[in-house]
Amino acid sequence: FGLFFWVNFTRSKLVEVQTVIFPLGYVLPVLLAPVLTMRLLAEERRQGTLEMLLTAPVRDLEVVCSKFAGVMLFYSSIIALTGFHIATMVCFYDGRVDWGSFFAGYLGMLLSAGLFLSAGLFTSSLFETPLLGALVAFVGGMTVLSADFIMSSPLFLDQGSNQLKILKFL
Repeated sequence: FGLFFWVNFTRSKLVEVQTVIFPLGYVLPVLLAPVLTMRLLAEERRQGTLEMLLTAPVRDLEVVCSKFAGVMLFYSSIIALTGFHIATMVCFYDGRVDWGSFFAGYLGMLLSAGLFLSAGLFTSSLFETPLLGALVAFVGGMTVLSADFIMSSPLFLDQGSNQLKILKFL
């Protein structure tokens, strides 16, 4: 991602949100969420420690929310490392920086990561094998990610409007 950032920034020399968020906002959650969430509940079930965890004096909701909070905090720390990219852009740019767009972009990245991480946690709870949970979470993430590209293709859109041509091929 550092290489993607360097290529985009040296080409445009502009401090833009797209320079940082383009590879991180779309690709990173889809690739990392299944890997980070595949063992959250599936490994507990496979090793037989899920029963012990669920019979502890905490509610099921608290167990699930704490596992989600832990993986979200870890993912947020990964995203926080991209602050070096922003610091590099600010140091080599003399113009005005729109900080609101950066904060909104990072908030959007964290919210989209929350979507993929929660879906990964859900698939981890469905399967006993962590690899199967990761595979289903990855396929689901790719489906959500590709839905926007498929729906905005010229094949599905009417000329000049954003309504679907459902009966185009009939």
